[in-house]
Amino acid sequence: MKRSNYYAHVHKSLRYALSRLLIQAGQTGSDTAEIAKLSQMMHEVFFFLHFHAENENTDLLPALAGLDEKSPRRDLDEHQKLDELATQLQVRLENFPLDAEDNWLWYLDLNAYVALQLEHMNREERETLPALHKHFTDEEIAAFGSRSVARANETQRSMMLGWMFQALSREESAQYLAKLQAVVPAESFTEIQKIANLAQESRLR
Repeated sequence: MKRSNYYAHVHKSLRYALSRLLIQAGQTGSDTAEIAKLSQMMHEVFFFLHFHAENENTDLLPALAGLDEKSPRRDLDEHQKLDELATQLQVRLENFPLDAEDNWLWYLDLNAYVALQLEHMNREERETLPALHKHFTDEEIAAFGSRSVARANETQRSMMLGWMFQALSREESAQYLAKLQAVVPAESFTEIQKIANLAQESRLR
């Protein structure tokens, strides 16, 4: 029987968001409007990354720590390092446009950061996920995800779901909507459906 994958949808969404961010950074020059667009996208993507990591730090990893020492410690250390790198990149972007060499060095550092994030997510799925399967039932793993969704306010949730529905396949989107419909109020689900539809339309352009 296939086990629940805590990371599947959120990691696919974060990989998509990081890829879009990297493309946007490569297309950004010295124009202030382009820089503002990049800054807004970075703010959203880095918030999404931080929010996901904080959910793990405050709920999933403490629960796992008493049962499996290796994975939680490594995940926490990597979360802290990636958070620090993200802050540095955002601070440097606030001073744009810089000279051509400094702009290029920032772009290279963003590439390195994205590579570290991708490596981190791959390791979580290959190492931490088996530890979750060993120590928790699928229902308990699903509860970690439900509590994660509950921590976001409506604005934050809409932003992150926008990225998610752009990243997921049509089948995955339909499955995720079905899960959400069972746990969120009807008025909230109507708004979520709108987000999913807009994301789907953007994929068709």
